[in-house]
Amino acid sequence: MNHKISATEAKNRFGAICALAKQGPVLVAKDGRPDTVILSASLYEQLIKSSSRKEESKEEAARRFAEKHKEFIRFWTEETEAQGTWSDGLRTW
Repeated sequence: MNHKISATEAKNRFGAICALAKQGPVLVAKDGRPDTVILSASLYEQLIKSSSRKEESKEEAARRFAEKHKEFIRFWTEETEAQGTWSDGLRTW
């Protein structure tokens, strides 16, 4: 964090804090503990774009994994459907 301020200071100097947020994130503390972060709009947009790229890459990785291992998955799916799972006969005591 570039700047740390109290919640009271953020309330009393909101315009100045918004200007400060354009230089870097501003951590707002409440009762001495971190509570909120004020970001510039451009940094917020970067975070949103970064987050969506990660989600897309996870989906892409899952698709590639399934494609690469489709024969293995097909084999064990058929095997499980035919014989059941190893725990089918187990009983809880």
